[in-house]
Amino acid sequence: MIKSKNAMALTLLIGMQFAFGSSNASAQEAPARAPEAPKKALPPSPAAVPAPPATPVAPLPAIPPAAPAVPRAPAALRAPIDIETPVVNEKEQVPAASEDAAIEETFEQYDSPVVINSPTGYLIQAGKVHSRVGVDTSGGLSGTVAFGLGDVADFSLSTTDLLKYRTLEDDDSQRLAPYFTAAFRVGVAEDRLFDNQPGLVLGFRKSFEQEHHGHDTQIAQLYLVASKRIGNSVKLHAGATLWDASVKQQENVVFLHDEGLKNMLRPFGSIEIAALPRSDILVEFDWTPEFVYATKKTELNAMLAWGVRYQAVDWLDVQSGVRVPKIQSGSLLDAQIFVQFDIKSNPFEKFIEIKEARDKELEANSGSLY
Repeated sequence: MIKSKNAMALTLLIGMQFAFGSSNASAQEAPARAPEAPKKALPPSPAAVPAPPATPVAPLPAIPPAAPAVPRAPAALRAPIDIETPVVNEKEQVPAASEDAAIEETFEQYDSPVVINSPTGYLIQAGKVHSRVGVDTSGGLSGTVAFGLGDVADFSLSTTDLLKYRTLEDDDSQRLAPYFTAAFRVGVAEDRLFDNQPGLVLGFRKSFEQEHHGHDTQIAQLYLVASKRIGNSVKLHAGATLWDASVKQQENVVFLHDEGLKNMLRPFGSIEIAALPRSDILVEFDWTPEFVYATKKTELNAMLAWGVRYQAVDWLDVQSGVRVPKIQSGSLLDAQIFVQFDIKSNPFEKFIEIKEARDKELEANSGSLY
């Protein structure tokens, strides 16, 4: 029985060895086949795709609050973007109302104390200096420097070429120049005391004694003048002047006031018309003295002048026109064409501003104590 069991085990072992050997041989001997094209894989269904593992996400940085929105300008104020801007005539751009406003603003910007030669009812503003230099076709030169004193007065020094003299009564008039004078004026500004009150100025002018051809001459002038704006472009000036003069030769002196008040008192006046911004038309009527050495008397000659004032810049006015110094003679040969330059400055402006600032500071400090 043991032999039979051993025979069966041997038989089983041989069979298994034979089976494994045949399978290896068949695997080595099988011919290699061409690889088949991979079949297109169908997309997996959503249910079949496993969810990716969750990865930790870093926290986002805190977002600062948004800046407040800047309001845009209204559409009417935003400048349109034009590729080409058409050229427009300046007269079409400036409406009539704007031009009138410009004329009024320029006309009120500066009130001159003098029109052409005659005074006005306007004083020089406080701290300002008014200078004038003039020349005419007869070769005469003139100049003035005036100072404003506190908006209530002004003072000036001048040289004039308007005074004339004659050696004999039948001689032609000759210029007596340079002739130096000083003037002081005091007054009240327009509308200061009551509505529609004109500007009022009381002025006094006197010359230094002048020696010429053995004769000493001197003049004095006292006048009252009123100035008033009419509308937006007209200024009227009217007044009366009282003249006095003297002609002296050695100890012999003749005064104008010896001839009575009617020979001393004269009216005068002028008008300013703002035709365009910075351009005024001027007309005036005034009087000038003339000395007669033979009789030692003084005559008053009527003078008519007209011209234009142009404000070249804020501090410079240019005047030019015609002046007829002796219109009662009826002769135009004595007429002169003149040009004058008025320079306006304010050398004390900085000092005034500093003083006003200090006054305000002191006032504020004194108020804080209480």
